[in-house]
Amino acid sequence: VVNKLIAVDQRYAVSARDLADALTRVSSVADETGVSFDQLIGLVTAVQEKTQRGGAVIATALRNIFTRLESQTTIDQLRLLGVAIDETQNSVQKLQTLSTFLETADASTAAFAKSLAAGKQQINILSAALDGINNKFGTFSTATQNSADALTEGLDRSAKLNATLAAQIIAPVTDWTQI
Repeated sequence: VVNKLIAVDQRYAVSARDLADALTRVSSVADETGVSFDQLIGLVTAVQEKTQRGGAVIATALRNIFTRLESQTTIDQLRLLGVAIDETQNSVQKLQTLSTFLETADASTAAFAKSLAAGKQQINILSAALDGINNKFGTFSTATQNSADALTEGLDRSAKLNATLAAQIIAPVTDWTQI
């Protein structure tokens, strides 16, 4: 887990601390709605880069959005608008479907669909999550992939820090012994 957080922290405008804060608050709901750990890291990263909101705020919004997207009432209302959403999709797939629909929806329909999916309080977080969710080169996709590929980032970062600290300690000792 640490390697995943550090891998994303090093590449995006998100801190490992904000990621950890968000993950502790929304992981259980994400898991229940079929969102993988790596996808959740990708979503939090994409939203934070867009909104600069903290991990706790993002987690609260995502928890609300995931829960609403699981509601049969919400699914039925989105279908009536023309969103090709269904119960078998996980929350990321539902967000991708909603994003595709919004590309061609008029402004009032788009606003209503967003309010159904997120509620009025969370629309800005939803908009940030939807922005580029279908783009394979967008933050969501690349951060998700970076998280999935993470292996030794934590160890590598620790080794670099230890090397730097060692250099700072050894240099003065070396200078002193040369006197």
